[in-house]
Amino acid sequence: MMTSWIPLLRVATACFLALAASNRPGAASGGVLALASQDLAPYRDAVEGLREALGEPIELKALSGEAGTDRAALDAIAASRPDLIVVLGDRAAQAAAERLTGLTVVFGMCARPPQPASSASAAMTGVLLDIAADRQIAAFRSAIPALVRIGVIYDPARSTDQVARIAAAIQAAGIELYTQRVAGARDVPAAFRRVADAIDALWLIPDETVLSRASFDFILLESLKRRLPLLVFNEPMVRAGGLMALAADSREAGRQIGDLAGRVMKAHGRNLPRVEAPVAASLALNLRTARLLGLTIPPPVVADAAQVFGPE
Repeated sequence: MMTSWIPLLRVATACFLALAASNRPGAASGGVLALASQDLAPYRDAVEGLREALGEPIELKALSGEAGTDRAALDAIAASRPDLIVVLGDRAAQAAAERLTGLTVVFGMCARPPQPASSASAAMTGVLLDIAADRQIAAFRSAIPALVRIGVIYDPARSTDQVARIAAAIQAAGIELYTQRVAGARDVPAAFRRVADAIDALWLIPDETVLSRASFDFILLESLKRRLPLLVFNEPMVRAGGLMALAADSREAGRQIGDLAGRVMKAHGRNLPRVEAPVAASLALNLRTARLLGLTIPPPVVADAAQVFGPE
C-alpha cells in the first residue's frame, strides 16, 4: 500500500518546489530578469552594461547544467511573469526558446539565433556575439602579416553557416582555409593533429561541440608546443593563453542588449526589432603568448589593442 503514495508524494513535492520558487527574492511579477548559460565573468559584465542601459536593478541567474534543475528554474521564471527576460549565451537562449512559451525574450552573446521549438515558442530577438569574419581576418593579419593559411575545427550540425561565411571572407582576403569536421568533443584532438601541420594559425570559433573545457585546454597546450598561433573569440580566452581576439566587449554588448530590450518593452512584444550584430569590437592581445610562439606583434597593433596581457 505504501507504494501507492509515491506518485502523490512526487506531485506534492513538485508543488512545494514551485511555490518556494515563486516566493524567492526576485521571483515577483514584473521587472527584467537575466538568465546566463553559466556563471561566467563575461555574462556578469554584460549584465552590468544591461543595468546601465535600462537604469534599473536586474537579477542574474545562471543555468546549472543539470537538465531537471534547469527545467524547474525556467518554469519558475515563466511563472514569475517578468516584464522581460534577457538570456545570455547559446545554451540559455536555446533553453528559453524551448521552454518559455508565449513570452518575449531578448538574447545576447550568442553565436547564432536560437531555434524555436514550435509556433508557441517565446518571441525572441537579440544581439549576436559574432563579429563579421572580414573584420576579424583583417585584425588577425595586421598582427600576423605572414598569415596565409588558417585552420578551423567545427561541428557541421552547429556551425556550417558560420564556416561558409568565414570561407567567403578568407577567400576574398587571399588566404587558404583548412577545415576539420567533428561530431563531438572526443573528435577534437585527432582533428587538431590532422590540421595543425598544414596551417599558420588555428581559428577557434564559438562552436560548443568543439569547445569543452577539456578540449580547449588540449588545443591551447598543443598549439603552444607547436608554436601555432591560436586565434580566439573573447577576452577570457586570450587571458588564458590564446594569442588574440577581436571581440564584442562584454559590457558594451550588455549596453547594446539593454538598448534593444528597451525598444522591445516599448513595443509591448509587438513588431520585434531585428536581430543585431555587435556594434563595438575591441582587440585583445596576449604578448606573453606571442613571445612563447616567437612572434613579434607590430607596435601599432599593440597600441590599438584595448586589452594587452603580458609580457612577464
